[in-house]
Amino acid sequence: MSSNAAFPHILFFSSLLFPLFLAASQASNVTFGNHLIAADGGSPWTSLSCDFAFGFPHLEDNNSFLLCIWFYQIPKQTIVWYVNGTGNPAPKNSKIELTTGGQLQLTDPTGQELWKAEIINSSNVAYAAMLGNGNFVLESKDFVHIWETFNQPTDTILPGQKLQVGRNLSSRLTNTNYSQGRFQLQLLQDGTLQINLVALPSYTPYDPYFTIGANPPDNRSRLVFNVSGRLYIKRSNGSIDDLSPINTYPVADFYHRATLDVHGAFYLYTHPRAVNGIPARECPPEYSQIDSNSSLSGCKPNIPLVCEEDESGFPEALFEFTELSSTDWPLADYERLGPVTEEHCKNSSEKVIV
Repeated sequence: MSSNAAFPHILFFSSLLFPLFLAASQASNVTFGNHLIAADGGSPWTSLSCDFAFGFPHLEDNNSFLLCIWFYQIPKQTIVWYVNGTGNPAPKNSKIELTTGGQLQLTDPTGQELWKAEIINSSNVAYAAMLGNGNFVLESKDFVHIWETFNQPTDTILPGQKLQVGRNLSSRLTNTNYSQGRFQLQLLQDGTLQINLVALPSYTPYDPYFTIGANPPDNRSRLVFNVSGRLYIKRSNGSIDDLSPINTYPVADFYHRATLDVHGAFYLYTHPRAVNGIPARECPPEYSQIDSNSSLSGCKPNIPLVCEEDESGFPEALFEFTELSSTDWPLADYERLGPVTEEHCKNSSEKVIV
């Protein structure tokens, strides 16, 4: 099928709450013998900016954990890389360790190996690092990436990441099951980019429903998601097949990721950066969290809400008008009035509430 016919499978703009920065130069080093335990309250390895984290966030089953990389600053967990394969989660008290021999190794509570980073010579490893662009690396003394998650993509690529010929993205089985799913994005040996279904459990590919061919065939083609947030196929002769919209949001103000989702659509997500830091999620005065352990549980009033007039006969005595600066009420505006003075707003609010 031609790329035009299959284009509805590609949707380039959506939104996520991404209060973060993408700084590849910022890294937090992990030295030999350092490890993380899959357990409640465990701290991950983060980039210096704390934009990305590598570790064990909870799955829906509280006794299961997934070794992965996620955006660390957003409450809604957004995973961008994970240990791929069977999708079996790591049991509680599993351990990921940079061993004294330079191996990045995941073991279960009995010490049985579950996964390790495949490298030719681990003796060249000097340390590991979570970079500020979302890439987790095993680094040599000469600052060469011996192994990196950017070269082992799962369902997502990030700005600064490239997909070489022979590499692919695989969707998850479901949004909560990280087994390899039914869809695959591949850059074939001849430079063709395609998305296709695969048969489970054999993973035999079906005919593609989306293709962008290379003419002439080019085995040095690359799918590039550059640091400016543009997504394109670069050919060895310098030509480009642009996959981004004409107008893209600047990475200085917006955050980007491209993901092959569980339904086989390849999305480019963008969202504006938070201004002046990360917004806090707090309840307004006289309200409290429904669940004190979760800032996302919502707010409840500390007093009963009733539709009765005060004995004085003045409805304004039933409430206070409190000014909250730098506050947003998303999707919760009772009334929009403007332009008005503060006093006019108070009077109008009395009418609206009563």
